[in-house]
Amino acid sequence: MGFGGRQLVITGDEVQLLSRHGFHSFDVLWVGDQRPRDWKVAAKESGFDLVLVESSRCGHRLKTRTNSCFECNPQSIKRLQRHYRAGTVYIAYAEEVSLLKVGSTENIDIRMKTLRNQGYGEVNDWRLIAAADVSCAGKIETQLLNMLPGERREAGYLNRHNGQRSRELIKCAPRTAWWHFVRLINRVNGRIKFKHAELTQLDYRE
Repeated sequence: MGFGGRQLVITGDEVQLLSRHGFHSFDVLWVGDQRPRDWKVAAKESGFDLVLVESSRCGHRLKTRTNSCFECNPQSIKRLQRHYRAGTVYIAYAEEVSLLKVGSTENIDIRMKTLRNQGYGEVNDWRLIAAADVSCAGKIETQLLNMLPGERREAGYLNRHNGQRSRELIKCAPRTAWWHFVRLINRVNGRIKFKHAELTQLDYRE
């Protein structure tokens, strides 16, 4: 698919690089010589995480939507692979601070233990309120984060001392989050596998 300027032709080496990491040429938006600030918007609106540019300083044309080189930056590939890997999207709730945490994982039981043990968000009373199996867990997680209303919060960890911050905290009522969760999971043909039995009784303070 192309955007602006002449349509570029992807090379055999680029196709092999994509294939080696589990991607295909149809996962790529061809953006030609457009400026990053322009094609970033087009890629986001079109739902593409990879673009093909006409040229770049490093000599490689495949970029992520954040303008990171697909070939030079292995971490960008790992993030994308996680984005498209099947897994469980979940919503956890900390009643003590009335905050939600949205995430994705391959093992929800281990993930919930980790949240409590690390004191994610500087609390350790995390409980699971919703979970669903989906085909592109990281991507669905991002979509859910963007759908939920409420103020984003940032906090540290009770049991970490390296300055790392938790940035996936949302001030949102559990019942509201559940409503958006169900809508999204149904839209992407996911399978809901858990709902907190007392969702409407959970304490929530504005």
